[in-house]
Amino acid sequence: MGLLENSAASNQQSGPSKSLLKRIDIGLITAVCAVFISFLALIVAKKEIDIAVQAQKASILPIIDINLGYVPKKNDTGIVKQFFDVEHF
Repeated sequence: MGLLENSAASNQQSGPSKSLLKRIDIGLITAVCAVFISFLALIVAKKEIDIAVQAQKASILPIIDINLGYVPKKNDTGIVKQFFDVEHF
C-alpha cells in the first residue's frame, strides 16, 4: 500500500503542471508572439514618424535675398545696365 500511495501522491503533484501544459498550446504561444511583435512594430513606426518629421524640417531651406549693390543705370549710350554701386554710410 505504501508504494501505491507514493505513486498516487507523485501523480497529484505533477497533475497541475500537466494541465497547465495542456492549456498552453501552440495557438496561444503564436498569439502572444504576434501581439508582442505588433507592439514592437508600433514603437518602430512611431520612431520612423519622428525621424521623417525631423528630416522634413531640415529640408526646408530659407530663401536668402542678398543685395550685392548692383543698381540699374544708364550708360553713356543710354542703355540701362547693371552697375555695381558702393554706398558709404
